[in-house]
This record gives sequence, structure tokens and C-alpha cells, in this order.
Amino acid sequence: MWQRIQTLFLFLAGIASAIEFLICENYIILAIAIGIISVLSFVTIFLYKKRKLQIKFCIIIIVLLICLFAFLTIFLFVFSYLDVKVFFNLEPIEIAGLFLPVVSLIFIIFAKKFIKKDEKKVRSWERIR
Repeated sequence: MWQRIQTLFLFLAGIASAIEFLICENYIILAIAIGIISVLSFVTIFLYKKRKLQIKFCIIIIVLLICLFAFLTIFLFVFSYLDVKVFFNLEPIEIAGLFLPVVSLIFIIFAKKFIKKDEKKVRSWERIR
């Protein structure tokens, strides 16, 4: 399980989401979405014998991260349109936390890529037998 590179990517995505959860715990809806992403990342690690299910979980996580980006973008644009100084009310660590979903997304995309590569390798070995 741990010798596969996609496990490392899923673990790092889960850690990035957990750190983001700790940063954004004051915002309930955001914290719930990030918590779900973090839990799904860690659950996906233990589905290593079911690669197709792992790929589906990665796709679900990617969709959730994209929805999170959309929510954050709308949130920031609405408040900037209303001339509310959102960034001046946030602490520097919270501003840095806005970039952690990007890191999570990159790790999940790499994990999905390597899971697909493993699946192709297993399928090719089954054809040879």
C-alpha cells in the first residue's frame, strides 16, 4: 500500500486539506466541505485493492475541489463587489490557506494519473496470462 506513489499523493492531499480545515474552521460551510475532502482523501488510500473505485473517489474529490474553488471565487467577488475589504479582515495564514486547495487538487490529479497507470499495467499482465 505505502510503496505506491499515488498513496503518497493522496496522503499529501489529505494533509493539505486537514491543514486548510484547521485554518478555516471559523467558517462552518467551508470547514465542512474541506473536512469531507480530507476524509475522502484518506479513505481513498485504503482502497488500494480496488483501483477503479479509487479512480472514482479521485474524480469525486476533484469535483468537490472545483466546487470549493467556485464557492471561494464567488464569495470573494461578491464581497469585493460590495466593497467589503475581505483580505484586510483575514490574517496572513488565512490568505495562505486559500491556496491549499490548489495544492490538494494537484496532488489528487497526480494520484489519479498514477492509479490509472497501475490499472493499465495490471490489465496488460492479465492479457499476457
